[in-house]
Amino acid sequence: PDIEAAFPDRFQRDASGRLTIIDRRPLNFRSTRSESLASNVSATFPLGGAKPGTLRIAINHNLQLRNLTVIHAGLPEMDRLAGDGGGAPRHQLDVQMDGRSGPWGVNLAARWRSGYRVRRDTGRDGPEDLLISAIGTVDLRFSYALARAIRPDRDGAAPRRAIGMQFGLDIDNLF
Repeated sequence: PDIEAAFPDRFQRDASGRLTIIDRRPLNFRSTRSESLASNVSATFPLGGAKPGTLRIAINHNLQLRNLTVIHAGLPEMDRLAGDGGGAPRHQLDVQMDGRSGPWGVNLAARWRSGYRVRRDTGRDGPEDLLISAIGTVDLRFSYALARAIRPDRDGAAPRRAIGMQFGLDIDNLF
């Protein structure tokens, strides 16, 4: 309702008051302010064996501390973390694992986002608010590289890349 009041020419309603058209062109807001704390940890481990490889693990966490928007002078400040202006999750966690051994490769990507609220009315919780549950997804990918051997260059130097193809099996949103 606050955005409709600030930009009435962007919304059209029929005679009964039902919303029929929203003009979704970009808007210029008076101000936005967000603060977050991000942490990242990454490590790579060598894998031994007949065909040596590597395992890389990366963990990223983002914590939103503040996310405030003012649309127009005279309108209240919208707190997206409380649910105003579309709402926003406070936490997001990403974990990625990549492994390669010889021609075989595996990639696991897990993502989690905390639940949040989308308020109908700015500044107050209500029974018509939309509650978005926390969500986690896991994607898995296996690959096998078929590379054919290439003769060294005329000067005896090895080529930079082998020529070949790669087969992959992707499983998105495993859980």
